Amino acid sequence: MFKRFLVFTMLFILIFVLSSTFIEAKTIIRIGTAYENDHIHTRVAQKFKDLVEEMTDKIEVQIFPSGSLGSEEEILQQIASNSIEMQSGGFMAVDSYANEYGFFDTPYAWKSFDHWMNVWNSELGEAARQKIAERGNTAYLGVIYVGMRHTTANKPLTKVEDFKGLKIRVPMVPAWVEIWKGVGANPIPIALPELFTALQTGTAEASEGPVGQILSFKLYEVQDYLILTNHTMQAGDLTISKKFLEAMDPELQKIVKEAGSKACEWGTKTAMEEEQSLIAQLESKGMKKIIPDTKSLQEKAMPTLKALFEKNWPTATLEQILSFAK
Repeated sequence: MFKRFLVFTMLFILIFVLSSTFIEAKTIIRIGTAYENDHIHTRVAQKFKDLVEEMTDKIEVQIFPSGSLGSEEEILQQIASNSIEMQSGGFMAVDSYANEYGFFDTPYAWKSFDHWMNVWNSELGEAARQKIAERGNTAYLGVIYVGMRHTTANKPLTKVEDFKGLKIRVPMVPAWVEIWKGVGANPIPIALPELFTALQTGTAEASEGPVGQILSFKLYEVQDYLILTNHTMQAGDLTISKKFLEAMDPELQKIVKEAGSKACEWGTKTAMEEEQSLIAQLESKGMKKIIPDTKSLQEKAMPTLKALFEKNWPTATLEQILSFAK
C-alpha cells in the first residue's frame, strides 16, 4: 500500500514539474545580423528585443551581431530553411528571392526615402513581398531608412573620370557590379564582414555604403576620403521566417508584428536624425570630405540602369519608378 502511494506521489511530482516546465518555456527568437553593435541594423534588432520583452514574458529575443551567424547572404539562407527566426540587415532579400523586382535595391534609381516608400507601398512592393515569402520563407516586419550611400577611397574622387578602373568593393549583387562597371569602375563583390580586411590588404581600394556602415566598420582606419556620391538611398529591413511566424500563437504574432513595426519606425527616425552627425564623426576621425560631380556619375550610370530594367526587371520601367517621386 505504501509503495503504491509512493509511486503515485512520485508520478504526481513528475507531472507537476514537467507541466510547470512546459508552461514556463519561452519562445526563442534569434536575430542574425552582419553588422556591428553600434550600427542601426543591430540597434533596430535591440529595439525590437526591448519592445517584445516589455510586452510579454513568453518570448526571449537573442541577437547575434557582427556576422557571428554568417554573412547577410548566409543569414538569409538560414531564414529560408527555418534554421533561425529573424534577421536585421541591408535589404538583400529582394535580390535573393525576387530578382525581377531588384530595382528596389539598386544605385541611381532613387531620389529620397519618400520616393522609395511610395513604390514599396504600391502594388509593385506588394508583389515583391509575395515573391519573397513564397521563395525565401521571409515575411517583412518593417523597413527602415539607413541613409544615402557614399564612397570611400584613399584618393580624392571628384569627377567621373576618377572612377575609371577603381577597385571598389560592392555588395554581392550582380546588378550592382554591372552599374559600377557602367560608371567605369572595377567593382569587386565582397561579403560585408570581409570588407575591412579587403581594404586593408588592397584586395579593394575603395568602398561604397551608408555612413553608418563606414563608421561602424571603422573604415576611417583604412580609407582617407569620404566622397559624398549620394548614388542611392539605402533601405534596411527587419524580417522573420514566415513558417515560424505563422506557427506562433496569434497573441504572440500580434506582439511580434507590432514590435517590428515600432522598431523600424524608431530606426528610420534615428537614422535620419543621426546622418549628418555620423558624417561629422567620420571627419573628426580624419576622413576628408569630398563633394564630387554627382550629376556626371548619374548620367554615366543611366544607360546601364535602363538596360537592367529591360533585361532583369521587366516588372517595371525606369520611367515608371521615377514617376513615383513627388
